Amino acid sequence: MVALAIRLAVVQHRPGLLAVVLTANVGIRIPLLLVGGVVADRFGARRTVIAGDALQALAIAMLGIAYLAGDDTAAAYVGCGALLGAGYALFAPAYGVVIPDMVPADDLASANSVRLGGEVCAAVVGPPIGGLLVTVGGFGWVLAAETVTFAVAVLAAFAVVPRLAGRSTGREDAGGSLLGDARKGLHHALRTPFILRGVTFLACVTLAIDGPHDVLLPGHAASADGLGLGTGGYAWLTTASGAGALAGAAWWGRRETPSGSRARTLGLCYVIWGAGFSVCGGSIGSLAIAGMVVAGFGVAGEDVVWYTAVQRATPRAMLGRTLAFSDLASLSTKPVSYALAGLAAGRAPTGGVIFAGGAATALVGVAVLRGALSSLD
Repeated sequence: MVALAIRLAVVQHRPGLLAVVLTANVGIRIPLLLVGGVVADRFGARRTVIAGDALQALAIAMLGIAYLAGDDTAAAYVGCGALLGAGYALFAPAYGVVIPDMVPADDLASANSVRLGGEVCAAVVGPPIGGLLVTVGGFGWVLAAETVTFAVAVLAAFAVVPRLAGRSTGREDAGGSLLGDARKGLHHALRTPFILRGVTFLACVTLAIDGPHDVLLPGHAASADGLGLGTGGYAWLTTASGAGALAGAAWWGRRETPSGSRARTLGLCYVIWGAGFSVCGGSIGSLAIAGMVVAGFGVAGEDVVWYTAVQRATPRAMLGRTLAFSDLASLSTKPVSYALAGLAAGRAPTGGVIFAGGAATALVGVAVLRGALSSLD
């Protein structure tokens, strides 16, 4: 995604197309996420993870073939974004279910930290490689390598031998329809106050920060009038965020956040995230890199605290669907955020929009700190 952002927004100077691709990616995820949660609960998390990774491998491979044939039109990029979104809609809820299936309940926070740490280690290494390859004309190599990584993920999941016979698989209600299962999961999420309120705040943060980060930051990072970090600047900012998230995963996952402190911790993480990101709206590259380290630290805390709370509070039979609802609600404002960022490109000061996104995220954290999400405790 970093290489794609640099190619479209920086190399081809088409931030509007990037916004459309990202909107297609999220637009297909939103209606399919609950389906992904139902599939994970009904057919098992491992199988669903495999299916999601396989679909994403297919999406990247198809774009790679089009690129090599010189036919990488706007439609090819939008189609790839949509297929990636469909694959992720299967993968994401199932991946959240895997953790409580494999570890004791007392180790959930630590296990979520390890899960996030694994993701972040790759996120620290991948963006600079992808950014470097794009800047030297190696976008085709990025697509080939990414196809291979998804294929390896599929093989790795196949190699995992299920040893969970003694635990509930969540399939006791598998006799009904997929729509009926989705309705049950949605009803459970809506009746759980902290989930309903929590995803509302997640949706607000997504609206505030995702458009500025994904659509506007690549160009602002490269521009001499912005951060002046060159063509691959967005990759370095993403890597800095990953480094901060790796430190955050180790810090926030060192122990379970005690009951009574979860809401305060979550609010603090939003403040840290927003404050760090807002610095990227300036014109000092080194300061922006430091800000992204801080933002990544906050993102990691939000991830560990939220996932652990949902996993602890949700019956196993409903977990896939509940995580899917959480992702769906937080994603629901992404298309709007991308569309607004696309409209703002060239019409409003890019740095000012980026700063406003970070400030709004920090304000959400302040609201949580003042008791707006006390139901989490």
